[in-house]
Amino acid sequence: MQFTFGTLSRTGGRERNEDACGYWVNERGSCFVVSDGAGGHKGGAIASEIAVRTILSSFANEPRFDVDRVEEVLADAEAAIAEAKSNNADAPNMSATVTLLVIDSGQDQALWGHIGDTRLYLFRRGRAHRLTQDHSVAQSLIDAGYANDADTRKHPQRSVLYGALGMTGETKLTVQERAFAIEEGDAFLICSDGMWEPLVEMEMERTLAKAEGPEQWLVAMGHAVAAIESPHQDNYTGVAVWIGSPHDFTVTQVSEDIRRQLADTAAEPVSGSE
Repeated sequence: MQFTFGTLSRTGGRERNEDACGYWVNERGSCFVVSDGAGGHKGGAIASEIAVRTILSSFANEPRFDVDRVEEVLADAEAAIAEAKSNNADAPNMSATVTLLVIDSGQDQALWGHIGDTRLYLFRRGRAHRLTQDHSVAQSLIDAGYANDADTRKHPQRSVLYGALGMTGETKLTVQERAFAIEEGDAFLICSDGMWEPLVEMEMERTLAKAEGPEQWLVAMGHAVAAIESPHQDNYTGVAVWIGSPHDFTVTQVSEDIRRQLADTAAEPVSGSE
């Protein structure tokens, strides 16, 4: 299948952009990454840049489309950030969320891995399906039945994470347990919390339906974020990947068989290094 993609990263209301994103593409497949850094004194920008650069470089050296390879490149990024922390006395607490999507063009399949609250969405027949679950206090409240996603977007602890590359303790990586089939008309969105927090999924769907390409879609979502005019707006970053054209399908209610297929992509957590 043919695919097109685009990227967007903006500073928002912050002094510097600590998000990073990137991609590696060849005839066999591709790897797309978004990372959101934290740590103070430019430590977040350093951590996110290291995460993206390391993942793409590692994957390009051995572009294997399987679960083990996704785990390996995440472990490589974790090790690279740990080394940078040990060599940078000004940013001992640097860390970064990361979400990566790999697409096997030969098999028309996808895999993903992540840690933190940078999200991956699949839009199938125009409808949004969140594939990742945040490693956050807010998500734990949802899982326990004390809140819903709309509530947590405004929760005072919405940005408190229990998993990120570079955090002390056991890294709580989540990797898709097996590849899943992609379809003509699918669209993927990897985005930092600065993008998904102010934009509900309905707005993502609305802008997708009107866009003529992935870059135009990202720009429309960026305009929607900026229109909120929040002085505290976080950096916001997105990578959009379109398989064929999402407009090959009319936006309709997703059937139960598609819901079951998407449910089968639920991932199990895997242990990482300290």
